[in-house]
Amino acid sequence: MSEFEVLLQNYQLAPSLEADLGDDCVTIDVSPKEDSTFANSLEHMSDQVAKLLRKEENQPQSRSIDSAKKLYVFGTWSCAWPSNVTEWDQGVEQICNLIKEMKKLEELTWISELSFMGIVFDVLPTSLKKLIIDVGQPVKASPNGGALYIPSEGMKPLLKFTNLQELRVFGMRESFQAIIWETVFRNKFGGGMHVLDLRMASPPLVRKDSWIRAADVVGLIVTNEDPVDYKGIDGKGVLHHGHGTGEYLDDYCMRKARIASGLDESIPLPLWCLKLNGFVIDQLPFEHELSQVVMLTCGYDCVDAGLRAPKTKRKTSRNKWGASIDSEVTHCFIAWPNWSAIFDNEGQLLGPDGKVVVDSSDEADFSSVRVLTPGSSEPGSPHTPLTKKNLDNLQDSPISLYEGSNIAVRGSPVPSPRAQSECMKSLYSCSPNLANPVKDADAECEAMSNAAICGSTVATPSVILGGEEIFDIDHTPSEKMVKKRMEELTGKWEEVTISSCQPDIPLSP
Repeated sequence: MSEFEVLLQNYQLAPSLEADLGDDCVTIDVSPKEDSTFANSLEHMSDQVAKLLRKEENQPQSRSIDSAKKLYVFGTWSCAWPSNVTEWDQGVEQICNLIKEMKKLEELTWISELSFMGIVFDVLPTSLKKLIIDVGQPVKASPNGGALYIPSEGMKPLLKFTNLQELRVFGMRESFQAIIWETVFRNKFGGGMHVLDLRMASPPLVRKDSWIRAADVVGLIVTNEDPVDYKGIDGKGVLHHGHGTGEYLDDYCMRKARIASGLDESIPLPLWCLKLNGFVIDQLPFEHELSQVVMLTCGYDCVDAGLRAPKTKRKTSRNKWGASIDSEVTHCFIAWPNWSAIFDNEGQLLGPDGKVVVDSSDEADFSSVRVLTPGSSEPGSPHTPLTKKNLDNLQDSPISLYEGSNIAVRGSPVPSPRAQSECMKSLYSCSPNLANPVKDADAECEAMSNAAICGSTVATPSVILGGEEIFDIDHTPSEKMVKKRMEELTGKWEEVTISSCQPDIPLSP
């Protein structure tokens, strides 16, 4: 499987660990063993760490950790009575002692019920090349008995890691965008950071019906002439309450991070692939800061609030599509759960022949070959290569290209439904877990189309406002109802767009 195909999929712990196992990889499984003499995770983990740190007489360099470059921390955490918080601290401290002895450490993967804490940054070498962490576990208990998670202050040491080629942060319960983007801007690795993978613990809640959930995205419907509104709050990485609540891919936050990093304005953001889940995404970041990004994948918990393909003045291509498309003059690959497409430097959609799509028939040809099928030419390949030979084979096939497709035919109000396969759900899961082994994708994925077809938007439903139903915003009696309700709420009348209001959310000025 090529790197391009691997990056299309969601990160999974099990296959990554299996691929890395070797003499240069150390693993710490914090899960208690049923047949073990140890009663809980702390005792079991302490025994593993002690064995790794032990030095044999007359053989000071015999330890596996002396030459190890990779460390995995994974597994479920079982605490002894009564204080799990104390055991968390003790467990993390022991792993920190282990990291101190791993002088050649280059990669850390920490996806475990044992909390990743800020103190781990203090013992990690700043020359680290790969960092994959799940910050979704509580680090301590609050006075009222609730859970407290790693705060922004605990993530600030990330700024010191300027050689990262791959950074993945999962389970975020607050916005760390200011820290993460500054870390990317500070990156000094040749060619910039290769992969940035960010996942929120919860999906955003949005007010606007016109914004599209990830599973319903079947094309980019924003044109160059469409007005652009900033939807965040002062570059904090969160959605303005007028639009809802949740994480927002914040262009202003990126601009502030650039200034804080001291990177010259003429130098583009050093990033190749951006993977997101749990974000509201619009076109603003891709007009400047993310205009050089070559690959963008959006998970099931993302929301399209007006994404548009980026444009760039770069003359040389940085793509790695291989045989996926018959053209090297390409710039950006954008993938949503049920739709994906390749664009050129001008942000124009490309067909399988590498030419700009100019009409719906070209789009249909492009969509018909981007099918997830067990018959892919390369083992494990998520897409049929977009070559002339494959196109001819598909055109000669007696089976309809759109049989079983989830494509919304142009003019149809909504995409036709399809049962989501367990494979696709696992690819966009927010909680990578070793306990859930990765199954054979080829055996489970049903054929489905990733057509670059923009179906018509869903008609705005009836809106309930203050207990009264408004069927037509142009109808005079309905307008009076809205005006009356607005005066009750705000004391004044302002023009509002009814289609952007949700039935159960009162209008705000």
